[in-house]
Amino acid sequence: MIPTGNIFIPAFPDPVSLLLSKVFSLFWLLLAGFVNGFAMGYVSHLVLDGTIGKRSIPLLKKGF
Repeated sequence: MIPTGNIFIPAFPDPVSLLLSKVFSLFWLLLAGFVNGFAMGYVSHLVLDGTIGKRSIPLLKKGF
């Protein structure tokens, strides 16, 4: 016997909500990449500045 009263049929989302979902997903993906890239770029900048002789970061070489 096949039950006929408990069939789930998903509703189709409207195109505007699908578009907004894709736009927000792309925004958060790009923001995550930007934040990671900015952080690693800043850290590598500090490391390279700290290893260069005279023109390095004074607080790292001389102390506080």
